[in-house]
Formats: sequence, structure tokens, C-alpha cells
Amino acid sequence: MRELAAELGFTANLGVLQGRSVLHLHVEEPSRPLRFAASGTLDFTYCTGLGKMLMSTLADDKLNDHLPATEPFTPFTQYTITTFADIRAELALVRERCYSVDNQERNRGVTCLAVLIPVESAISSSLSISAPSGELLTAAQQDACVHVVRGYAARLAANRQFAAAFAAFVDKASTQ
Repeated sequence: MRELAAELGFTANLGVLQGRSVLHLHVEEPSRPLRFAASGTLDFTYCTGLGKMLMSTLADDKLNDHLPATEPFTPFTQYTITTFADIRAELALVRERCYSVDNQERNRGVTCLAVLIPVESAISSSLSISAPSGELLTAAQQDACVHVVRGYAARLAANRQFAAAFAAFVDKASTQ
């Protein structure tokens, strides 16, 4: 993740679902002063790249376990998705393109792109980058970054140390 943050100059995030939140298992900051989250913090699912990517793996009947109980959901910016219908439509798009985008939904001026880490596990994990929206304006910029993030996600999945650490996390989470 350190290499990803250095290569793109954006914050790299590793997360899993935890109820109606995303748990940031690890956050790697770039060398420039961009700070969007910290390891161990919880954030919302419906308005984050990590959350939407992770929810896209769920069956429709499981989605409500990871969304606010009532709508409208709390809007953080003018772009925040605030209804069950809109989040379901967004998740269909995420499934289709195999990555998610938080385009200033959680924080104004911040765009996040997330992909799944291709590890067979009872718990899905996602890798994302958080960047100033001005640096991810075009589809070409986003596509280029998604390609890089997917490469790092594949490297993480193939890394034995990551696999062992993640398996230990999953075992601990399943006993709690």
C-alpha cells in the first residue's frame, strides 16, 4: 500500500464492512499532505468508495444490514446518495464496471476509487485511493488510476503475509 500511495500520490485505504460502516484496516498516506482517513476508523458505507465496493458483493436481501435504517440517509454533500433506490442503482453500476466511485459524496473536493481485493474469504476486502477531485476529473484519469489500483489489489492478494494476516483477521472477526 505504501508503494501505491507513492506511485499515485494519493491516500491508499484498505477496508472491510463492519455493520453499517466501513472499517479502515489500514491507511497509507502519500508523501504530500493529503490526509483523508486513519487506520482503525469507521466511515459510512453508502457514501464511500470502499463501502459501495464492498456492498456490491452482497445479495440484495443483505444490503439493509449495511445501510441506514431510514431514508433519507444523512447527506454530507450535495452529491451524497440518500435513498435506498439510488444506492441500489449505484451498486448495480459498481457491479457492472467492477469498481466504485465516491465522487465528493462523503467529503467535498475528495474523490475515491475502490476495487475488490481478489481473495477468497468469508469477508470481502477492498482497496481504494482518495484524491483531490480536481486530479480525477476525467474518465481517462479515473480509468488509469483504477488500472493501477487493481494491479496493487492483485499483488496484495498474492502476498503470503497479507493472506496470513487477513485470514487471522477473518478468524478473529468470526469468533466475535
